[in-house]
Amino acid sequence: MYLLEKNETLYLQMVELSKVTGLPIISIHPRCSWFQHKNVENFKGVGPSEFIWLMHHAEYVGTNSFHGTVFSAIFSKKIVFATHKTLGDRNQNLMSLFHFNSIDDGSTFDFANADQTEIREFIEKSKKFLLDAIYNKSK
Repeated sequence: MYLLEKNETLYLQMVELSKVTGLPIISIHPRCSWFQHKNVENFKGVGPSEFIWLMHHAEYVGTNSFHGTVFSAIFSKKIVFATHKTLGDRNQNLMSLFHFNSIDDGSTFDFANADQTEIREFIEKSKKFLLDAIYNKSK
């Protein structure tokens, strides 16, 4: 799980998935202290490369984070999604880009079933945006 705020609905959905699949629940957050549950192993001090590795190797990603959602799409992961109370619009917009329009907290989506062409186009547009920002190119 990668949560930027507490979300009990998402947590309970992840616990149910863990029971069904037998997979462990791992939480990666820089301040894991606010998220203490007996069913969750907290990884502290996770840097960018460890974050990417964990996202790439996860079976499911539980998140209310834009970046958690983006990397779930990039790596074609199953995602248990929740809306962040104040940052939710970015996630909702991102999910709708891939035609996941009926979104409630705790909803599960499989990016492997999304249109991979659209995801690749999104990645290329994002790369261009980042390179333009880095090199101060005007649009």
